[in-house]
Amino acid sequence: MLVALEKQAAQGQIDLFFGDETKFSEQGYVPYAWQFDDENVAIKVSKGKSINCFGLFSRTNQFLYRNSEKNISASFIIET
Repeated sequence: MLVALEKQAAQGQIDLFFGDETKFSEQGYVPYAWQFDDENVAIKVSKGKSINCFGLFSRTNQFLYRNSEKNISASFIIET
């Protein structure tokens, strides 16, 4: 399916974009850390604000994005 979409985009029939989302947060997140056997590693975590970003990228270097303090959901993408 992607090959067919890429072909249509190359022929100028459609504008093809690839989407991704990410979250930027003040809250620390460390899923793992290197440590010695006798060493305890801890990182103090506190609640903070966060912002979500949804972006669309094209092979022609077009970039569209929207930021939100709410979670990125299908309804958010449709409304945007």
